[in-house]
Amino acid sequence: MAKKPKGKPRPRQKYTPTRKYLGHELKRAIYMAGEGMSASEIAIALGGTTAVKIRSLLSKHGISLKRRGGYDDRIVVRCTTPEREAITAFAERFDMEAGPFMLRLAMEATAKHIHDVFEDGGDA
Repeated sequence: MAKKPKGKPRPRQKYTPTRKYLGHELKRAIYMAGEGMSASEIAIALGGTTAVKIRSLLSKHGISLKRRGGYDDRIVVRCTTPEREAITAFAERFDMEAGPFMLRLAMEATAKHIHDVFEDGGDA
């Protein structure tokens, strides 16, 4: 005769649905990780998943998320549509996207301005 279990029966655990990632979703997640996006940003972009699952998915494929180090700043540039289109067209000549192109221009202009200030004796 089988022994009866002692105490209360364990409650059933809730079922967490699993999600299969399609090839294009995996490629997109890997690309976004390479671009420096966090697991939560990737999860929001893909939809229907969490940051923990994205971290696990990427780890399973040997991809590590880049650490930001707490120095994440954003620069907002306001311009008109014709100005943005002109910037985008000019950036395409250098095979760049408009955002990185604008950042590069701003950094070079800042470096030139700093150089000019020191050459002129410190007058801004």
